[in-house]
Amino acid sequence: MADTVVFIGNLQRTDLIKEFYQKCGLETTKSGKIGVGDIVSFTDLEDLISKMLKRSESTHILISHGNINNGLLIKFGKSSQFNATGLIIKELSALADLAQKTIFGTQTPAVVNLASMMGLKAEAVINLAKNIADLRLKKIRLEIRGCNVGANPTLLQAYKTAFNASSVTAPSARMFYLRIAPHKPRAGKTMGGLTAESPTTSRTRRRNFFDPSYRIANQEPLIIDVRDIDGHSSVDSESFMNIPSYAARWAKELCGEWRQAPQGIGNDRFVLPVIWDDNESSYHVPLDDSYKQKLATV
Repeated sequence: MADTVVFIGNLQRTDLIKEFYQKCGLETTKSGKIGVGDIVSFTDLEDLISKMLKRSESTHILISHGNINNGLLIKFGKSSQFNATGLIIKELSALADLAQKTIFGTQTPAVVNLASMMGLKAEAVINLAKNIADLRLKKIRLEIRGCNVGANPTLLQAYKTAFNASSVTAPSARMFYLRIAPHKPRAGKTMGGLTAESPTTSRTRRRNFFDPSYRIANQEPLIIDVRDIDGHSSVDSESFMNIPSYAARWAKELCGEWRQAPQGIGNDRFVLPVIWDDNESSYHVPLDDSYKQKLATV
């Protein structure tokens, strides 16, 4: 059994993310690829910490929306309306320090302050701090997959301290999971022609995958357009192949593995993790060395 567990937050299209980890079974990290085991859903920070505490795996992959200033965007609890964990992580870490040393109550100033900041009852804050204190004993390796969190090394270090993690890694740019479902070029178009054309919108980035060294049957090329819609999490993609049923073979090449029978149902589509830096003209996929370079570690 893999010594890695995946935690997926309350996101749109979690089905895509789950499919990726089920059919790929690998996570690309700064140092290489690791196998993943169970996939666990969580609804809020209280739920996440409680579930992390129950796991025996040494590596925890945490998938959520992210922000360079506010960190992981995870609702603090069922009754809370706030989700900027980066704004409270130092205070929560300090309270976990206190939980390891002494007993405190609902009127402790640090508890009262955090309860106000997090929109939770004091009892819930105390329980959360105690659970984090217990989680620290596990000395987990934390792999965050949330947009731009790795671009803030101070915040990344704060998460490492809070969880007493052996290391914390996160993307330094935007990251998303895309459905790649190629179709044949439209009438009047060819794969060769498309490779020479620019995308139709300025916020679309095109990559042509056709190098014979990829060892795809008949060197069947693949073109993937990724279009940015709102500058954050709303993106879409369009892809092209002369033989769409070869798509699953490309999945194995681009992602490292894809558990899909070459002639089975669904072999014409796959899920692709993409890292997108707003300051660049292309995007990065797990096959690229540059993908790992976009992962920051403390």
